[in-house]
This record gives sequence, structure tokens and C-alpha cells, in this order.
Amino acid sequence: MQRIEAIQEIRAFQESNQPRQVIVRYLESQGVSKTSAYRWINEANNLDAEGNAPRDLAIKATIQILNKATQCENYEIALKAASTLAKFS
Repeated sequence: MQRIEAIQEIRAFQESNQPRQVIVRYLESQGVSKTSAYRWINEANNLDAEGNAPRDLAIKATIQILNKATQCENYEIALKAASTLAKFS
């Protein structure tokens, strides 16, 4: 089972209020290690409704700020946004 598929399955289990142990047992039966199962459950818990991770959302927002600041010729803000983006790399 691949990571993306597993996260989709985890979210389905979570929506039906299945306990964490049930999810781990299911993933193990699909050939996923216990370590990966717990890691993917934690990752699934950190996603928003559209499946975006907080880091991805922060990058998108920073890019929007950078673009808007550049359009408004506010280069100080644009440089701060660019500096923030560099930290995500």
C-alpha cells in the first residue's frame, strides 16, 4: 500500500470514528509496518479537509503575499516573504 492510498484509507476510518488500533491493524494487514502506520495516521491528522499539509498552506500563502507585495511595489514585504520561502526550502 502506498502512502497516499493509506492516508485516504486512514481518513475514511477516522470519519467513521474507528479507533487508532483498528486503523493500525488494518494497515498492517495491508503490508504496512507499524511505524509507517503511526506516522501516516499522524500525517492524516495534520491535513485539512482538502488534504493540504500546514507547510503546503504556509508556502501557498507566502507566495500570494510575495506576488501581491511585488504588484504593489512594496519591496520590503516582498523581500520578507522571499526570505520566509527560502526557509521552507
